[in-house]
Amino acid sequence: MKKLNIGIFKVLSLAVGLAVGLVLIAKISFENSYDKFYPDWQDIYCITSEYTKASEEGTSQYSQTPGAVAYYFGQEIPQIMYGTRATPIVFDDQSNVYTQDNRKLTVHSQVVLIDTNHFKVFPRPILTGDPVNVLSNWNRAMISRSFAEMLGGVQKAVGQLIFLESYPTIPIEVGGVFEDIPENSSFRFDIGVSLDAMDEMMRMMGSDFRSTMNWVGNDRYISRVKLYPGTDPASLEDALTAVEDKYLPLEDLKSAGVDIHYTLFPLTAEHSSSPGTKRTNLILGVVAAALILASVLNYIMIVISSLLGRAKGLAVRRCYGAGNGSIMGIVFKETLINLAVSLVLAVLLILALRNPIEYVLTTSLGALFSPQSLWVLALTVAVVLLIAAWIPGRAFQSIPIAVAFRNYVDNKKIWKRTLLFLQIVLASLLISLLSLIAMQYNRWVNDDPGFDYDRLVGCPMSGVPYSTRNAILQSVSSVPGVEIAGTADETMLFGCSGNNVYMPGESEELFNVGDLYSANANWSKLFGIDIIEGRNFSTPKEVMVDENFAKRLSELRGWTDGAQPERR
Repeated sequence: MKKLNIGIFKVLSLAVGLAVGLVLIAKISFENSYDKFYPDWQDIYCITSEYTKASEEGTSQYSQTPGAVAYYFGQEIPQIMYGTRATPIVFDDQSNVYTQDNRKLTVHSQVVLIDTNHFKVFPRPILTGDPVNVLSNWNRAMISRSFAEMLGGVQKAVGQLIFLESYPTIPIEVGGVFEDIPENSSFRFDIGVSLDAMDEMMRMMGSDFRSTMNWVGNDRYISRVKLYPGTDPASLEDALTAVEDKYLPLEDLKSAGVDIHYTLFPLTAEHSSSPGTKRTNLILGVVAAALILASVLNYIMIVISSLLGRAKGLAVRRCYGAGNGSIMGIVFKETLINLAVSLVLAVLLILALRNPIEYVLTTSLGALFSPQSLWVLALTVAVVLLIAAWIPGRAFQSIPIAVAFRNYVDNKKIWKRTLLFLQIVLASLLISLLSLIAMQYNRWVNDDPGFDYDRLVGCPMSGVPYSTRNAILQSVSSVPGVEIAGTADETMLFGCSGNNVYMPGESEELFNVGDLYSANANWSKLFGIDIIEGRNFSTPKEVMVDENFAKRLSELRGWTDGAQPERR
């Protein structure tokens, strides 16, 4: 019974360590596999912006560009097969869509605008429809298989009209269906509307600005190019510069104290090389290694602890001619069986905890344990097998034949103390890491963002004209229970879009700021923002700024009495 309990304990301890460790290793493999499912992924590159400003030291890099950059690079540079650009119009990870019969559907991804070259750069199996033809019409869209199933199926979905909650007045016709984009994509969506809709939306909002074809400002586009096979992106540096010289307003930029240059960056490195991904992978790797190593050491200690009980039997085997190879083979066979049972238990444990695992790692098990990650997991299991079998095997090989004829006492306790010391170190490391993560999470959840968000609710009105928006605010303000109502194009909850700051009559750009755009006078009360100096704005030509803005502007202009408009 004692042997049975020991056997169960060593298998269970190894199973738990493998379950957690293999999931974390699979997550690391998943993070490093982004965008590698595309054919010819080696030839797909991101266009990044490099800004040098006279008012700032060094160069700033930005992962997005104006609308015209990818288009003209694709047109002007022979080594570029296709250029494409896209931009989200619904940024939330969860979007509400309404059908023509007023059914509400929820899409768990962004809604994006894409051009006719998108599926040439990022090929996906097309189930129905011609993407080039569909995306040539401003109010048509390509949708994923998953969303098509929500509309009744691939064939039934084509021709249906859908309405985005953020743009309820614009009917969008489903023109085609593509196969779902895998989870390890840096640009994943279920609804891709024609990029031409951007200009149409701008016109509906009262602007004639062609956002999709500008060269300076409005850096909202995710721009990508696909090179011809064998093209070295470094060899295109002069060609990129030539296109910039041809189309960029260089004199205007120079007078503004700004220099812009565009570079190519491998698509597959965009996610895996980001600082956030590297830090996450490092932490996950350390935790996975510590957990697996701790479980393996625990297994080894339990196996070697049975050395005294098994010494005589192994010595008898030696008497009948068993050599070191035979002894090691016995240990390897036993370890292989235990490891196989542990793996089965680990798989069952992972399946039982599927929902919390997918929630915490924000990745489905199917994506984690993909064919690309299985070889990494198999290699990990092989290393575990070698370590868990070789160390006990060496210990069993050291048993002398004389044990078969007399009692054997093992006084070599160094290995026990060494293994125990390693386990204590690993346990301490894990406790420290978990404590640090818990502290960071608590700081992230409970930290003061600088504004009030209790009892604050909102809804998207991106495509609603300002006159209609004001009428809605007035109606909402009269509803019992509503303390105050306000509006802005951007919210501090999800960050703010940038805007350049200039002095009247001057062309030099001073700096870039986060701009809420079109906020009404109730905005500061809505978020509980205290006005520490001056007053709230009352006309369209007035703004409120934070302390950092006022301080920086005063420093740049040499003002000694602050930045209030009364003092100017």
